[in-house]
Amino acid sequence: MLFERRYHPSTDPDSEFSRVLAGGDVSTSGVMVTPESALRVSAWLACVRIISETAGSLPFITYKRL
Repeated sequence: MLFERRYHPSTDPDSEFSRVLAGGDVSTSGVMVTPESALRVSAWLACVRIISETAGSLPFITYKRL
């Protein structure tokens, strides 16, 4: 095959990723974690900031290959 397909849709609607996208998931401590509540934690926010700034600083050609 000349071009391979990298995207494989999930057949499990109850997967962990789909639960997170739906608005959060219960952590092992029993506390509901949503994207908004996770961003309130300074360490989590710092990690997200570093990853997003690094991805934003990549040249377009390199970013396009990812």
